[in-house]
Amino acid sequence: MNFRRFLLVLLIVLLAGVLQNTHFLNLAGVKPNLLLVVLIAASFFIEEATVYILLVLIAAILLKFQASLELELVVFALLALAAGLIGKRLHWLPIFNNLVLVAGATVLFYLLTEPAYLVGSLGAVGIELVYNLFFGIVFFKLLGQCLKTNSMLRT
Repeated sequence: MNFRRFLLVLLIVLLAGVLQNTHFLNLAGVKPNLLLVVLIAASFFIEEATVYILLVLIAAILLKFQASLELELVVFALLALAAGLIGKRLHWLPIFNNLVLVAGATVLFYLLTEPAYLVGSLGAVGIELVYNLFFGIVFFKLLGQCLKTNSMLRT
């Protein structure tokens, strides 16, 4: 990935981080997990593992400005890294892979960090899931246009 494309993805990650840390996209008391969605979408277009890992670390820093590691932050980073590995191995259409990974990561995040919230607030989790899937499509298409690659994803 050349430096210009990296800066473009970095800008998108930074913008997603700023939007996620505000109440701008709050819908019925629910905000999407934009950073997770952006990282999953970006994983389909970034070939270099080191670049992707760097973006995951930057996203984690955007989520938490403290020096301590919290469970949510660790789970977020592990889900983003796992999605990057799994998405390249699925043999479905890439956009469908993206949606499956976004849905799976959203549910797994709550299952691993707050299982009681997952069960007790099923409506809110459902809204966030739909919200994340919507933004998953948006970011996948945006990154596909911005990063125009010659990989199998462009066929």
